[in-house]
Amino acid sequence: MLEHFRREAHAAGGGSYQTLISAALRHWVVASKGGDASLENGVLCNFLHNYIRREQRPPLRIFDGGLPTLDAFWILGRIPPEILEHIDRFAVLQPSDWYFNRAVAQLRFAAAMVNPPKRVDGRQFVRGLAYYCRAAAKRMNDWRRIASEEGASDLSTRGLLPKNPRPDQKLVMQIQTATTELQIEHLARKLAPFLKASYDAVESILKVDTDEDAQRYIREVGRNRYVVEPVKTAMIEYMSAISASNRKHFGS
Repeated sequence: MLEHFRREAHAAGGGSYQTLISAALRHWVVASKGGDASLENGVLCNFLHNYIRREQRPPLRIFDGGLPTLDAFWILGRIPPEILEHIDRFAVLQPSDWYFNRAVAQLRFAAAMVNPPKRVDGRQFVRGLAYYCRAAAKRMNDWRRIASEEGASDLSTRGLLPKNPRPDQKLVMQIQTATTELQIEHLARKLAPFLKASYDAVESILKVDTDEDAQRYIREVGRNRYVVEPVKTAMIEYMSAISASNRKHFGS
């Protein structure tokens, strides 16, 4: 039963595991529509995801004007250090930076389309590799033009680029000199293995059922050079905790 709820908690949280505070048991089919109180009709719901699905609700903003709101403290409990660092860096942003950020997003979408996934209904996505490469190239040209008009210092001088970039970040940063769709596609193809390996590392935690599975997962993710460091660290820390928890509760 614990394993059942662990899996349900992952699904209810949109991919994030829930605590006893943030997860609550709800009816899958509500009582007014004939749902009963059986375990089969139960589902763990994340409070936040459940709240934002309501048709009539007050707006929920965790950040406003670049700063955390009261809702942020109610929902997060404390502002993570990583977010505080971002808030400090946001103070030097220029309007042109939006175009650069959008181009990076388009590059990542392009990388995801190197090995295109399928929609839930089995159909292919309409927007593919060529579309996102073209969109990224356009945004980069917009960025260069607007940044030149602003006269702002470069991204590195303003502290907006990583000081010790990872291999995947180095690839992304090369977009600064990319001027054509072909150059964007070249970067996307080199970036694709990092995205796929990192995505698979997160998705595959649902296949871990035993302590032996957890140890195997830790070994495989740990030696995969394409799993980006933040994902690798987070997944191994989580799986190590689950592994210890399994030994404690089930005597594995």
